[in-house]
Amino acid sequence: MKSVQKIERKRKVGKPAAFDSEGEFNKAINEYFEWAEDNEKPLTVSRLCVSIGVERHYLSSHIQEYPATIKKAIQIIEADKAERLCTARNPVGLIFDLKNNHGWLDESRIEHKLNGFLHLENEGKSIEDLQRESIGLAEKIIANRAGTPVPSQN
Repeated sequence: MKSVQKIERKRKVGKPAAFDSEGEFNKAINEYFEWAEDNEKPLTVSRLCVSIGVERHYLSSHIQEYPATIKKAIQIIEADKAERLCTARNPVGLIFDLKNNHGWLDESRIEHKLNGFLHLENEGKSIEDLQRESIGLAEKIIANRAGTPVPSQN
């Protein structure tokens, strides 16, 4: 008899699920979006989590369970931030958030040209020959700026 009583007394282990279905989860998210619009508040993932009663890591840990709902919610929040970026007086906070929470990047492109060394006359020359020529040219430029003659290398 004791073993039956112990089984009956067993309770479920762990925290109960925050939502019973994706529909319930989606409804809670939409209620947050409506609240934010009605109160003219910016959309944020943090405020979304507070509003629906979950911790921030809940979204990433339940992406397999509710993929469409979570991805769409994050896309809507990102789009709101991108739109506000266009009209913000000081967009630094938005830029920081988009970089750190939505994968945006600053990219710089450096274009390097080797004037004079990419001509057809240099085709077929080895890298070592081109390096010697560029070093010789650099020495001539430095000497010219310093006002000293450069010995010829014949």
